[in-house]
Amino acid sequence: MQKARAETTVDANKDATEAKAIYMAEMNKLEEEKRIDDGMFAARANLEKVMDESSGAAKLAAQQVLHVLDTQQAKVDDAQASIEDRVDKLHYLMTGVKPESLMEDDVPGLNENINLNAQHEALMQRVQKLESEAQQLRTEEVRPVA
Repeated sequence: MQKARAETTVDANKDATEAKAIYMAEMNKLEEEKRIDDGMFAARANLEKVMDESSGAAKLAAQQVLHVLDTQQAKVDDAQASIEDRVDKLHYLMTGVKPESLMEDDVPGLNENINLNAQHEALMQRVQKLESEAQQLRTEEVRPVA
């Protein structure tokens, strides 16, 4: 029993470590996206300045580049929203605290995972109780009958 409990504890710790690593990787991606967004906003401001100060072909070229930037930024925004959603889901899985941005239907298998975690916890409590009872029986067997 103790061996099984030790293996379960090791597995749980390993899972928690892996989940935290994934969570941190997702957070690093978000920080990188923010840095890129800041650079894009600066480039966009420079293009708008060129458009205001130019005319003719230079203005048209700046408008076209700005249009391409806006199109690409829409793609980046969609990807970033997807990453933020994944971070929220991972956070929910790690902590059990449901962020406001999540609905239960958004996370496939999440309810099953939560139920399995609850069953695991109940089983671990049952194992501890049985081990305690077994120890008590062993102690009673050792006592001489008077």
